This record gives sequence, structure tokens and C-alpha cells, in this order.
Amino acid sequence: MKKNSEPNNTKPEDKLKQQRTPLKKKRAGVVLSRHQVKEIKAGRKKLRKELKKAGIKSKKDFEVTAASLGLYFDKPKGSLFWLLLKGKALWALLGAAALFLSVLFLFSLLEQMRGHFTINLSEEMLNKGFILSETEDFSNPVTVLYCEPKTNVAATSISHIPTDVMDHQGMYDDDTVFAYSFFMKYEGEETGHYRYDIKVNSEYLDVSKACWVMVFADGEMSFYAEEGADGLPESIPAQDDNSRGYPEAYFMDYAKNPADQYEIIKEIGNAKYYRLIPKPFNDERRVTRQDGMALNDQEYHKYTVVIWLEGDDPECVNDIIGGHLGLQMNFALLGEEEEEDFGLSNEGLLDNLGQYWVKFIEDLESLFGGLKYD
Repeated sequence: MKKNSEPNNTKPEDKLKQQRTPLKKKRAGVVLSRHQVKEIKAGRKKLRKELKKAGIKSKKDFEVTAASLGLYFDKPKGSLFWLLLKGKALWALLGAAALFLSVLFLFSLLEQMRGHFTINLSEEMLNKGFILSETEDFSNPVTVLYCEPKTNVAATSISHIPTDVMDHQGMYDDDTVFAYSFFMKYEGEETGHYRYDIKVNSEYLDVSKACWVMVFADGEMSFYAEEGADGLPESIPAQDDNSRGYPEAYFMDYAKNPADQYEIIKEIGNAKYYRLIPKPFNDERRVTRQDGMALNDQEYHKYTVVIWLEGDDPECVNDIIGGHLGLQMNFALLGEEEEEDFGLSNEGLLDNLGQYWVKFIEDLESLFGGLKYD
């Protein structure tokens, strides 16, 4: 399924025909062609249906998702009276309207991103023929997956994560971990090469320092954690502590690189005791980037993402009680240029709004594809 695919008989000159109405539709301040208006309307209609099928009926959720895909028009600035305005009055009203709308947008986005987990395909992937689904039969293919957050989650241990966590579809029903499985399919003539990133999109009280993330790709697993307070890769027990260890190497049978993530500390008789070594986050904003995945026509991959507060992590302390963490998993074609993204820090609402405002202005200047958030 291809999003906003164009008919083969669309002539290049048709794409450039201007709108005939006096109040022309714009996106990010740029007047659109009739062809672009038609594409955006069709895309919004399709997205609305997909979100409704996914159980998301909020207009606010729809507009945030539509904005991230470039499927939006600028808010109308008035009626015929607007056309009569000239000079400084016009620019003053434009500036006031833009400021008002952007503040509303920023507050809406702050609320929407709080503690959620989303899976996104880039626009190029949509056009090439990639789709997402919660179920293996792809009976309800979508372009965005949006998961409700777990609330009031207590700390747990990797040793307590159920071993069947990746054997389910959609949200895994467990009160101690967030686990979500989904499928990505490719429908195209040429092999589709892609990558993915898992990033922090919102955080409060440095919750990420105690959160561990486990990713299964077609049953092959890697797990991740932020570096320790000493700047070295996290490990449990610590590298200088050989007095204890896990009695099992949990999930090692699925590990992509078991030698890098599991270490035998000591052996007593037939018993072995292990050190677990999560791969460090790429940085404070990115958990991991993985390149080199590929799909042929009608093939699909299954992914499971597991997130939990690791109780044995030294930075899992009372100070993070009341915090939250939101992550997003972004897929893009291999070689596709990455757009600079932004997220929420824990430095306070005003700082966050300042970051959003700067990014908002940069997106308006960069144009033409509309607001796109990685």
C-alpha cells in the first residue's frame, strides 16, 4: 500500500496549476498547487480512517499526527477582510496569528508526547510501499502506531520479565513492563533497505537513567541502558564486583551478540553466575540506531520493544518517582537524510517551550514538505 501515490497519467504541468480561489490554501506559509491540495486532502482522509480503526478518535491526536506527516493546511486567517489588509497591519496580524497558533500547537504537542510510545515510518518509506500492523495478517494496515503509556509502574528486574514477552501481538498485558509487538511489511518491486532509531521524545526526572530497553527483531534480541554515573557502560553487577551474579543468563538464547552482553563471573560446580551488560545508549536522546535491514516484496519483519525500570540499576532511586519517559521508534530508508528532531527534557516547561519554538521557526524556514517530526 502506497500513501498519496500519484496516478500514472498525472502530467507534470498539472502539478503546478495554481488554485483559483481568492483565499488560497497554504502550508507553512507557502501557497500550494491544486495538485498538492488534492493530495493533502486525500492523505488526511486516509489518515483519519486509519486512526479511527486504531481506536484513536481525538481530534488533537489526529492533528498532531497529520502535522508530523505534512498533511495539514495553515489555519485560515479570516475572510475577505483579510485581503483588504496591506503593509504593516497585515504583517502584524500574520505575526500575532502565527505566534498564537504556534503556542497552541506547542502545548498540544507537549501533552500528546508525554510518556507515549510511537512507531513512525518516514514519508519516503510510505511512498515506497512500507506499512505497519499490530497483527501478523495485516488486516488493519496503518502508517503510524500509537501506544498508550503504562502508568504507576513499579521497578522490576530483567529476571522477572516473562519469557513469552515477544510471542504476542500488540500490547503485552503486564503491569510491570511495557512490551509492544508489531509488524512491518513491504509491498514494492525493488528490495527495500531501511534503518530504525529508538529515541527519547519526552522525559521528566531523568527516568531514562534507570530504564532498560530490549528489542527483538524477528526473535533476535539486544538490550540497552544508559551509561552509568561513572560514564562507563552499565553492568549488573558492576565490573569491579565479582561477589555476586545472576544465576541465569536471561534471554541469552535470543541474543544477537551474547558474548558482548553476558559474562560468566564464576562457576561453582555446575552452577554459573552471570554479569549482564546492556549496550549503552548512543547518547542521551537516542537509545540505538540499527542499519542494514531489508525486505523484498510481500515480506515482513516482526518487532517487539520492551521497556522497564530495572530495579537492580544503581540509578533506580526514589528521586525518579513521579517521572515519565516517552520513546519513539522511527523507520527510514537506508541512506535517507535524517531530519533534526527534538524532544522534551526535564529542565522545566519554559525551557521546553523555548526548544519547541526554535524548532518551529526552523521548520517554517526550511519548508517545503511541511512540519515533520522524527
